[in-house]
Amino acid sequence: MTDDAEYIITAYGSTARIAKNAVLSLREEGYKVGRIRPITLWPFPNDTYKKYVGKAKAILSVEMSLGQMVDDVRLATEGKVPVYFYGRTGGNIPYPNEIIEEFKKNNPNVVKCIPLDEINSFSLTEELPNNQLEILYENGFVLNGIDKYGNDFYIRKELLQ
Repeated sequence: MTDDAEYIITAYGSTARIAKNAVLSLREEGYKVGRIRPITLWPFPNDTYKKYVGKAKAILSVEMSLGQMVDDVRLATEGKVPVYFYGRTGGNIPYPNEIIEEFKKNNPNVVKCIPLDEINSFSLTEELPNNQLEILYENGFVLNGIDKYGNDFYIRKELLQ
C-alpha cells in the first residue's frame, strides 16, 4: 500500500488497523497515501522509514500515547521528511475520520487526483458563486474544480510554479 504513496501514515498496535481504514478511505478519495505498521518498536525499523526519504512528502504518526514513536520516526528519516503527530491518551481510540482530518490539516498542499471520468456534469448557474468554474487538466487528471461528490479541490498557486 506504499508503492505509489506520496504521504505516509504510520501507526503500531491496535491503532494500525484504524490507520489502515483511514488510508483506504483517503485512497478512495484520490489521495496517494500509504501506511507503515512497525511490528516492534525496539529495535526500531529505521531502514523501513529511510526508504521513504526523498519519496514521501510528509509522515503522520498516529498513536494511543503522548508520542512514544514519533521521535523515532523523525530520527529514522534524519529530519528530511516532515513528521507530524496525532495522539490520543487515556484509552481513547482514534476514529478513522479523526486521522483523515489530521492528515488534511497537516498537509494543506496535498493534491487530490481525480480521473476525468469520475467528474459529473452539472449546472453552473445555481451551484457556484458568480457562475464561474475553473478546471485545470493535466495528464488526464483534474487538478482544480469540483468532484462528483460536490467537494471543492485545488492546487495552491505556489505548487504550480
